[in-house]
Amino acid sequence: MQLLLEDLATGKGAYENESDQAKILDLMGKQIYRTGIPAGASAADSGTTVQDKVGFLNDTNNDAGIVTLPNGQRYILVVMTNGHNQSGLSGFSRIAEITKNVQKIVYGSDAGNKIENYS
Repeated sequence: MQLLLEDLATGKGAYENESDQAKILDLMGKQIYRTGIPAGASAADSGTTVQDKVGFLNDTNNDAGIVTLPNGQRYILVVMTNGHNQSGLSGFSRIAEITKNVQKIVYGSDAGNKIENYS
């Protein structure tokens, strides 16, 4: 997933056609399931945008996205979950929390400092 999104973000491989690339990214930015990576990234830094693709079935919830911070920095995040007493879309709040923590650790004001509590 990460390699696929990297190609999409950079317009390489199957995404060399700029029109197709733009259309896919536009659709990913508008998809309706926003409680995973988009919610977590926005909670970590208001103004962050996400183009993502979710997947869910039974006790599996996945989200993969291209995250753009307000300053223009971009990163790709893929979170895949299974089990842990989730059903339906219940795992997306966990994905949001993971996203928020990753973004704070890597891009936040304390980036590079040891964090004792991730809540």
